[in-house]
Amino acid sequence: MVNLESILSGINAKNERCWEQLYTSCYAAMCVYVESIVKDMDCSKDIVQDLLVNLWHSDVQFASGRELMGYLYKSLYNNSCLLYTSPSPRDRSVS
Repeated sequence: MVNLESILSGINAKNERCWEQLYTSCYAAMCVYVESIVKDMDCSKDIVQDLLVNLWHSDVQFASGRELMGYLYKSLYNNSCLLYTSPSPRDRSVS
């Protein structure tokens, strides 16, 4: 795993090389974590990808690698839970 502290300023500055290192280092573990909640690996990959894309487009800055990882995993947990609380498209009625 990459030392997050060494790439943190690049992550905050949207440096593509640093984001690639983050992705390469953390993507698989984040997918496994989400899969343990949603029980579907394809869905897990989508949740992780959505989080990373949304984070790239946001203005969020992190003071430490620990803060970044806490943010990522808490967001993944919340987004996974939202999947269960949101009605599925087939359950929604068209008015």
